[in-house]
Amino acid sequence: MKKRFIAFLVALFLLLPQLIFTAEAFEATLNPFGEFDALRNEALKNARAPFEEAIENAPKRTVALNRYYASYGGEDQSGKQAYVVKFSDALSLYDIYKIVKDMDFSLLADSSDRLFRIRIDDYGAFAEKYRNYISYISEDLIRTTAAVTNDPYLPETWAFGKMDIFRAWDYTTGKSEVVVAVLDTGIERRHEDFAGTNIVAGYDTVTKTVGVSIDTSGHGTEICGLIAATANNGKGSAGVAYSVSIMPVRVSTASTTIYSSNLIAGIRFAADAGAKVINMSLGSYSSSDAEREAVNYALRKGCILVSSAGNEGETLSGSEKMYPASYDGVISVASVDINGNVSKFSQHNDAVDIAAPGEDIFVMLYTDDKSAYTRRNGTSYSAAYVSGIAALAASYLNDSVRFGSEEFMSLLRSISTVKRTDYYGYGVINALKILKNVNYPIVTGVADGETYYSSVTIRFNRGSATLDGIPINSGEVVYENGSHTLVVSDGEYSKTIRFTVDNSPLSYEYKEESSYAVFTFKRGTATLDGFPYASGQHITASGEHVFELTGEYSNTITKRITLNFELPYVSGVTDNGVYDTAVCIRVIGTGSATLNGSAFSGEIVVGTSGQHKLVVYNGNKSKSRTYNFTIQNGNSASYQSDFINAKAIVDQPNGYIALYSQNIQGIRIYDVNNPTVSKKFINIGKANGYAFWDDYLLIFHDSSVTKLNRGRILNQTNPVESIIDMGENISAVVLYDTFLYYASGKSLKKYDLNTGKKTTLASLTINADKAFVTPDGAYLYLLSSRDNTRSVNVFDIRTGELSEMTLPVGTFEKSFAFGSNMLAVGSSVFLTDRFEKISENSAEKCLLISGGLLFTDQYIINAETNKYLAVFREKVSDIVIGNGGTDSDVSREYSLSENSGQIAASINDYTVYVFYTDGSIDIIKNTSDPVRNFSPSNFRAAPYNDALIGTKTQNTVYDSFSEIFPGRKITSMDSDGSKLFFLCEGVPALYVVDAKTLTQAETVPLRYIPRQAVVSGNKLYISFKNQSVIYSTDTALPGGGKYTNIGYTPQSFSVENDKIAAISNSFVMLTDLNTETTIQTGLTAYAVRISGGKLYIASSNYLNIYNLNTLAAEGSIYTGLTTTSFTINGDYAIIGGRVYSISQKAMLFNTYDTILGQRGNTVITNNGVYSISDEMFISSYKISGSQFYLSPEFDFYYVKDDKIMLAKSANGMDLTEPAQITGIENGGSYQKSVTISFSSGVGYVDDQKIESGSYYNAGGHHTFTLVLSCGIKQTIKFYIQPVLTGIEIVGGNRSINVGDKINLSVRYLPAGSSAVEVVFSTENPDIVQVTPGGTVTGLQEGNAVVKATAVQGGFTAECVITVSRMLIEFKKDSGFMVDRNYELVTGIALGTYADELVSAIQTEGVAEVLDLVGNRTDGIVGTGMYLVLKSKEGTELDRLKLSVRGDISGDGYLSAEDLYGLAGILELKDDYEAAYIFAADIDGSGLVTNADMSALKAQLMGYGSSLTVKNKPPVNHDIGIKALVKTNIYDGEKIFVTIQLENARGVYAVSGRLKFNPELISYIDFQRQSWNDTIYLGDGFVSFISYSEQKEGSKTNTKNLLTFEFKLKSDIVGRQVLLELDNAIAVADGRSYSLPVSQTLRKVKEYTYGSFNIRLNNVENFVFSPDVYEYEVTVGPKTAFLDVDTEYPEGGKVYISDTVIPDSGFLEVSIVYVEPDGSSFTYIIEVRREAEYIPDSNCYLESLTIENFPLIFDKTISDYLLVVPYEVERLNIKYKAESEACRVDLYNPELKVGQNLIKITCVAESGAIRIYTITVTREEKKTEIEQPAKGERLYDNPVFYVALSFAFVAVTGAYVLVKSRKKKAE
Repeated sequence: MKKRFIAFLVALFLLLPQLIFTAEAFEATLNPFGEFDALRNEALKNARAPFEEAIENAPKRTVALNRYYASYGGEDQSGKQAYVVKFSDALSLYDIYKIVKDMDFSLLADSSDRLFRIRIDDYGAFAEKYRNYISYISEDLIRTTAAVTNDPYLPETWAFGKMDIFRAWDYTTGKSEVVVAVLDTGIERRHEDFAGTNIVAGYDTVTKTVGVSIDTSGHGTEICGLIAATANNGKGSAGVAYSVSIMPVRVSTASTTIYSSNLIAGIRFAADAGAKVINMSLGSYSSSDAEREAVNYALRKGCILVSSAGNEGETLSGSEKMYPASYDGVISVASVDINGNVSKFSQHNDAVDIAAPGEDIFVMLYTDDKSAYTRRNGTSYSAAYVSGIAALAASYLNDSVRFGSEEFMSLLRSISTVKRTDYYGYGVINALKILKNVNYPIVTGVADGETYYSSVTIRFNRGSATLDGIPINSGEVVYENGSHTLVVSDGEYSKTIRFTVDNSPLSYEYKEESSYAVFTFKRGTATLDGFPYASGQHITASGEHVFELTGEYSNTITKRITLNFELPYVSGVTDNGVYDTAVCIRVIGTGSATLNGSAFSGEIVVGTSGQHKLVVYNGNKSKSRTYNFTIQNGNSASYQSDFINAKAIVDQPNGYIALYSQNIQGIRIYDVNNPTVSKKFINIGKANGYAFWDDYLLIFHDSSVTKLNRGRILNQTNPVESIIDMGENISAVVLYDTFLYYASGKSLKKYDLNTGKKTTLASLTINADKAFVTPDGAYLYLLSSRDNTRSVNVFDIRTGELSEMTLPVGTFEKSFAFGSNMLAVGSSVFLTDRFEKISENSAEKCLLISGGLLFTDQYIINAETNKYLAVFREKVSDIVIGNGGTDSDVSREYSLSENSGQIAASINDYTVYVFYTDGSIDIIKNTSDPVRNFSPSNFRAAPYNDALIGTKTQNTVYDSFSEIFPGRKITSMDSDGSKLFFLCEGVPALYVVDAKTLTQAETVPLRYIPRQAVVSGNKLYISFKNQSVIYSTDTALPGGGKYTNIGYTPQSFSVENDKIAAISNSFVMLTDLNTETTIQTGLTAYAVRISGGKLYIASSNYLNIYNLNTLAAEGSIYTGLTTTSFTINGDYAIIGGRVYSISQKAMLFNTYDTILGQRGNTVITNNGVYSISDEMFISSYKISGSQFYLSPEFDFYYVKDDKIMLAKSANGMDLTEPAQITGIENGGSYQKSVTISFSSGVGYVDDQKIESGSYYNAGGHHTFTLVLSCGIKQTIKFYIQPVLTGIEIVGGNRSINVGDKINLSVRYLPAGSSAVEVVFSTENPDIVQVTPGGTVTGLQEGNAVVKATAVQGGFTAECVITVSRMLIEFKKDSGFMVDRNYELVTGIALGTYADELVSAIQTEGVAEVLDLVGNRTDGIVGTGMYLVLKSKEGTELDRLKLSVRGDISGDGYLSAEDLYGLAGILELKDDYEAAYIFAADIDGSGLVTNADMSALKAQLMGYGSSLTVKNKPPVNHDIGIKALVKTNIYDGEKIFVTIQLENARGVYAVSGRLKFNPELISYIDFQRQSWNDTIYLGDGFVSFISYSEQKEGSKTNTKNLLTFEFKLKSDIVGRQVLLELDNAIAVADGRSYSLPVSQTLRKVKEYTYGSFNIRLNNVENFVFSPDVYEYEVTVGPKTAFLDVDTEYPEGGKVYISDTVIPDSGFLEVSIVYVEPDGSSFTYIIEVRREAEYIPDSNCYLESLTIENFPLIFDKTISDYLLVVPYEVERLNIKYKAESEACRVDLYNPELKVGQNLIKITCVAESGAIRIYTITVTREEKKTEIEQPAKGERLYDNPVFYVALSFAFVAVTGAYVLVKSRKKKAE
């Protein structure tokens, strides 16, 4: 028993893994998301039901199901971001479940779509881990509903009248069957105006439940009301389509926040639930692949998608695209007001399709449980109107035709009467027009008047059509270039569309050389910067250029280039310059620079003594210039210390320098004459400051003072005399006389160094850490860099009084300097008597003030004028200036805590010590006071170099620029016409630039940091940041101005006659600079201007006008804009892109751009020049930048990035004034020549530049282009009748047979010359007969000269006609013809063999056909092959090219391959030889047009007979084609027939015919799989061409081409349905193959009712259970569809979705079973097709080497040659195959002398073979002769004599033998 138990356990142990595996395998076959799918399917069913019914029938969500509903919001509290993830079909649902089950996820569609929303904590790791299983992943973006604003009410029905809604209702008010899904915030069903509206249950994507009855913001209710509010109920308003059904789909989580995942789910749900129109009044700026796919999904379902364009038209993002509105296929809707003007808030871009009312829209509200109404603005409402009209159109359709987004958009475009703009799209929608036209044919793919730059596909949803007079089917592809006329007819209705195709590719080559650039092109006309440009013309001007190449029909390609041929501008040094101090070098412009071999950019300060080399290069380094200069610092020396960022103590008499900082606990001592390495370190604790007191150095610490003996500091003895313990924290310590003044907390105290007595002097208001004492010891100034304060405490030492002063700037974390009765706080300088701010600089840190000079860490500045005098070579940490030791009190003037800079009496001379932050030290020995006698060399500083711009560069004839120093950013600009005035960010200077030369004229120092410069008349005014000061001056003397305190800081200002209007804190201020009086007007404004004695104030929506003197109101202009900037120019007020008349108080026009400048009739915008009088743009001229100025001479200046740009006027006049052109008129025709004159501008005839008064006589059609400034052009097209200068005979010399005829013609020279009468004749009438008209007949063999003579002019031309009897001539009845004009053989039928052609020749000789590579062939002849006739001796007598009509591919057969060739000819006829052009004339019309494409398709599909076909391509029995249909077919049902190709790898096109029994089945439609298809339905057959547009061969052996849908007729039980595929031709690798005929036979069965059951006829072991709703099945790799049979009881119904398995190999089949009582059940079968195993066909070697012998291996080269010496008997060969599945066999025999063959045979897994051969030549063995040793003579070797003896004996013997034989013979 025990043994059995043990055996049982062992068995159980062994079986357990198998049981687990089996359980897992079973689990894997189930759909883990089945419960969700079931719920979603129920939701789809209930979503269109009435709300109450849907809620009642909705299944309850189980606890388990809650796991499929993640929380919403971009990030949850854990910080995890949500993403939309689409898993690939390669992953099973069970595998996906294993990935997501522990994550926060939800499904966005049916699980078969594999679309999830998942919260991911590590995006990178997740994406990398599952990258092979993810189709895409994108962030869950946030969308918002379009914002609304409250504006004054307008009449409530104005929008309906604008859209012609009332008259449209005479046609329809909608049908309930048409459902509009509103994806929004929900709906409030209780509103009174929904009482009669058909609102279906809808769906909530957030909660994943059926039924929507809440609205998170009210927005959804407003939208639904506009579409379908109840009509005729005496309440509220009425919806545009009040009889349609509304399906609310809530996609917002809260208020108006919408996540991308919910939007995706909503779109897919609405499409699946049968919505016809999907309204999305929402959006944001981010696009998403997941959203795009959802949109495409709905489009494929035939939905019309509508969305709002966006409401940020007034912002910088006004032209940006909003999504989903900007996705292809979504109708993007803009807003207009009651006057039809685009709303100010409406966004504008190239995605806008249509406009609709969006201002003052009457909408429904539901608040506090009450119905209400209000008015709103926004493109949301515009979109709702369009959705409603789309629903009306769908309701009014009278036939079951396709009507989706594409058709609706085409309808909108076709009824439009305006040209499309980015603002209106195709204008304001008109409902009446739409309904009047919706039941006529709607054409998509082409539109009237349009030009297309690629082939187009024409589709029409009803009727018939002709293209250029030739009947076509819907789906016709137009390849032919040129103009086309499409006529679509339906009964009496006819519509004509004229369009142009120009798909000939434009191309150019661009090359940039060292000194020029060049474009070359063969086709099209070009411009460069708007000037005509000839191919190959050199471009030498630097700057940005725009090259534009335009085709015949205006297709355009553009390339922008930037050229930098000019050298940068150098300021600060000259070549061979010698300088006594540092130099500041600025390099301005594009390029590069090196100093002494090291690269730098912008600015560099050089102070090192010696010779220096500066080299500057242009942008491409093709040019350079060298500046050699010398710096001679004779009075200075530099040292590099080991201490950076140090504070310094210089004690020259005692020979030391002490350095300290907050980072060390003491001071480092250096030799004053060589301060490189520290001599000693005195550890006394952290030093905060110091002072000299007689023989002592006092070091201040946090709570003590160290007293050091100055004389002992440098030697080895301890210099510390004592340490004074202050007993408290001390700061702001300063020494005067024998007293230390310091702060402790907020107490000011004094310490007597002699007695040690402490005295409290005063209570401070700040925590002082900085202190200064005046030289006379009268005052003590205390400041705090630690407090956020503006206070300065001033202590009167004499009286003991403390006062507090307030600065206009804060002191927190600022540096301080004091001297010359000035106090510097950071970058601001104040007078100490009243603390008035006198200047402000751009330095980071101030160090010292002396003699009116401010020393900062970087600059030396005149503190009063703020003029920058010098710049240090590096950042300075401290500076000590010797004063000659004359006045010890001077040192006390600058004594302060944390000393930074001092005038030192501790220095006996005028030596200056400069300490840099990098640890270097400059010591400058001056002979006089370096401050009073200031020179930058006194401080080894460089003279300040403030070059703003470089030299002027001419970019085009009119455009030039000067580049700006990269350290400057221009913030304001104005001009008086002759000078330009610039202000730069953070720089207290005015830069003056000569307006004509664009060179810097002068730099004027300003006391403060400027804000705005304004020129009025001949005066210049400047305001400043944070200063209540205006600087005013004459523009002629910009440096001689006056500073006026106006009492406030203007944010912006305007000025006229010294009267200023400014905005300060939103209030309007008026200041008279003459009287220095200011008025606060009490008016508030966003912007203000003064002009003509009037004050203009911009407030919300209005521009108000006041009398400047009395402030009396003089009217206002309604703008509807919140205006922060505007200009006044005469009677014009310019706001944004709009121009208003001040006198008329109305808008004159809207440019829809930003106006940059206006003068006279000229308006310059960011997109070109606008003419006020013409109310239109007269040029396209892109301008981007800032600071714009249009001069009185109409020169336009602006700042663009790093350049000051000038667009110079062509004539100094109004830009809109046209130039006077004489000598030609538009459309004029002239004899012989013209003389063209023009008053201004640059003239071109075609692309050749001409001068005014030029004589021009080139014949033909010409375009004269006069180029003016700012992109303005005047063009005149004219024609010159060329003067005939000669003729030539076309084709030159010819050969013909006796009896042959040819027709000669002439070409008139030059081209375009008028034809004149020409008479042909010959001097050899016995050889040829010539008619005057040029017909030549061969009479006998020989050469004849044929002459052509022009009757007028007497011009002649000759050619030689050779007449022979040996040229190819065919038998009369052969049908073959020789065309001697083109040297062709024509009349050859498709499928003609070579021997048939050869045997038809009646000329004596040997004939043969040469294939396309020149080899003789006996097979089928094709276009491009040659027929050659030779004599018996082999001499070639004649050679003709073959042209087989219909064979464009050259294989001699008719197949889909010829479609590709014909498409190429239609696109580029000029690129093809005559043989192919003749072959492409399918219909024999003599021309190649799109009609030939139709004829070729008709021939291929069996309903055309333009071509004669003798033989079809050879049959390929490996490739099979089948018509697949399910096993059982039943009377009256629909059946689907899939055309499948077997062994299809590499095939990219198939044509064929499916024949069927028309008496048994009826054709309905077809479904495209992955290729393009053309279908023709005939009597009892349907023909097809299925092809890959890019000629990409099938990657699988099994390929589903397309599926046909048929309907079985009734009462045909027992009949046999025969489906036969014939005439099938496949194309692969350029070869055509006929395919075997195949038949499929099915017997029609009678349906037998029974219990519900599902059978899968092509799935093994499938077991159905009615209680199981989801299944996963796998089918074989060749299975095309799921063969489904169902059984159900009588009275029931079954609906089966598509069963054809797509190329992806995955399909979800939905089977809905409806019981007789109406109950329904949905079963889902997930079908996965097994991946086809494709053997590896790679048979290449990756490497091949031979030991000791070099071999250059290329895997594509199979044959190699090698020569080896005799000593090599076998080669050591190494190789490696690219594929591991490739078998390699090496044949490497032992080498014999002579030629040997080595073979490496590679056999791929697929059987493909590649053989590499190495032909090895082994050399002969060489006879060895012993060579003498080096230095040894040959006759010194004994062997030499032995060999010589043998040779003597041999010769003697031979001689004797010869003599003896001779004697015998005698």
